[in-house]
Amino acid sequence: MKKSGKVPKFIRYGIGEVFHLIVGILIALSINNWNDARKDKKKLDDILTLVQKDLEANVQEAEVLLKRYADELGQMRVVLSDTTTGDVRFQKPEILSMNTGFSDLVVRQRGYHHLLQQYVSNHDVTDGSLIMTIDAFYTQMERYNKLMSDMLATDAMETLRYYRDNMKWFSLYDQGNITREIAEDIFNDQTTQNRLLHYKILIEGNYLRLLSSFAEQGQLLTSKLKNRS
Repeated sequence: MKKSGKVPKFIRYGIGEVFHLIVGILIALSINNWNDARKDKKKLDDILTLVQKDLEANVQEAEVLLKRYADELGQMRVVLSDTTTGDVRFQKPEILSMNTGFSDLVVRQRGYHHLLQQYVSNHDVTDGSLIMTIDAFYTQMERYNKLMSDMLATDAMETLRYYRDNMKWFSLYDQGNITREIAEDIFNDQTTQNRLLHYKILIEGNYLRLLSSFAEQGQLLTSKLKNRS
């Protein structure tokens, strides 16, 4: 009787030890999970901070390009105006070479492409509304920016090819030596005028709108990134 009475007591003791062991393991796992979640949150926050800095820099660059192109197009309108005569046409001959080169917006990719997309692919993001907004912004803007850059590059190459094949002064032009004679040839040749007008349409009717949209939407997204909780 005494021996059989010790068995339940031993069993109870063993169950208690197992219970304490399980509780300890669960607490350790909980602490470990909490630490991992905290580290993941810190990592995501650092990535979003970098995305924010990339975007702020790109918005500033877009605004600089907007001003530059607006100034150049304003001067081009004066040069190509039917009412403009005399030396005014040739005071800034570089305006007549605008369509053989261009400056485009180089979208910074480290924060979004190299880090954020990789993070999202490796983690379960429970609240992805901000990340979805970032993804939608970059997907749309990068596609249209590449399209416009390709169109402007093609247009510039076609103009240079036309000058190479048809203008005796191409070697001087290629060296950046745009003389009055060259400026007069460009202005008085209907084909070159049409090429300038085509470039004007590409910039004024398309690329300026893209840059303006990038700057405007980029500023809104930057505000969301600054005010994220």
